[in-house]
Amino acid sequence: MRYENYKAKIILSQKERIIKKLTVIGQLVQGAAASLVTTLTGNLKNSITYQVDGTRLSVRIGTNVEYALIIELGGVIRPRNARALAVPVSPEAKRTIIPEGQSIRDVFPDLVMVEAKGKPPILIRNKTKWKGQKREKQTVEVMYVLLTSVTIRPQPYLKPALVMNRSKIMRILQK
Repeated sequence: MRYENYKAKIILSQKERIIKKLTVIGQLVQGAAASLVTTLTGNLKNSITYQVDGTRLSVRIGTNVEYALIIELGGVIRPRNARALAVPVSPEAKRTIIPEGQSIRDVFPDLVMVEAKGKPPILIRNKTKWKGQKREKQTVEVMYVLLTSVTIRPQPYLKPALVMNRSKIMRILQK
């Protein structure tokens, strides 16, 4: 009678089963987190991924978007290289992405700062319409409000995705 040791095969088989379960858990929590993200562009929502580590038998769910942490936990944003943060107010300003290395004035050279006592300064744009040499209609549009800091309230999406799926995760692991 010949004795054969199946220990390595059993361990490998169990490890493969655990990795499959972790993959299912990663997909579950990733989907839940993406559904909880409040979004303007979809960038954060679309960046949420999971990664199974077969060596540590773990799964990591997260994102590499630089502003993700402040969305999850909240916090205060202050300017780094300027005296104020320019917070977009108009639809056009909200849609406009200022290229790296440029300023708002590079993109909107016609902005004028208006200051009023006790209120934050604003950047406005003259929207005068001309018909030949005659001014047809004169309006101004508030484009940005200048603030020394902005407080972001927490809008968690990762932790709630994990918590709301805790019982499903436990069932997956117990199978």
